Amino acid sequence: MDQKLGRIEIAVGPMFSGKSEWLVSKLRVHQVAKDKILAIRHALDNRYHKEDITSHNDSSFQAQAVKDVAEIKKIIQDLGEIEVLGIDEMQFFETNLADLLLELQKKGVIIYGAGLDLDFAGEPWETTAKIMSFADKVEKLVAVCSVCHLVNATRTQRLTNNSTTADKILVGGKESYTARCVLHHEVIRNK
Repeated sequence: MDQKLGRIEIAVGPMFSGKSEWLVSKLRVHQVAKDKILAIRHALDNRYHKEDITSHNDSSFQAQAVKDVAEIKKIIQDLGEIEVLGIDEMQFFETNLADLLLELQKKGVIIYGAGLDLDFAGEPWETTAKIMSFADKVEKLVAVCSVCHLVNATRTQRLTNNSTTADKILVGGKESYTARCVLHHEVIRNK
């Protein structure tokens, strides 16, 4: 008996590059197909809606807010079987999220993930990097640089608390971040 193999597709890039919009559009196709979907967002990200994956352009998809990988496993166990899994803000989860995604892929689940590949200092997010290495398809999205106004921004510029000694996680939107190209991305490097 042949078992269907799932796949892992992710979209990465800086803030304001359309990652959540990408994820919502992927999930909507499966909603039309009436697939059994589980959409997850990290509980840290409460900028727009507590229970939806929501883009900066206000596209949304109903999701469950969770704080860690163990909670995702519990939800999947309670649901029994899922056909599609969507995860937003995957960089906030522990690195063992990659292991869970591989396990689900082997069970035939189609997985879509979206998240930052680099933090505000231009350093890789460990969880995203691990998932990228296993993914079947990675779309690297870019945004418009807020300085030169070209579609070449691959970095997230933190507008406040921009020192490498600052906390890595600061949830925020346009008031705290902007997109920048490599040339215009600036970080205070502390020694």
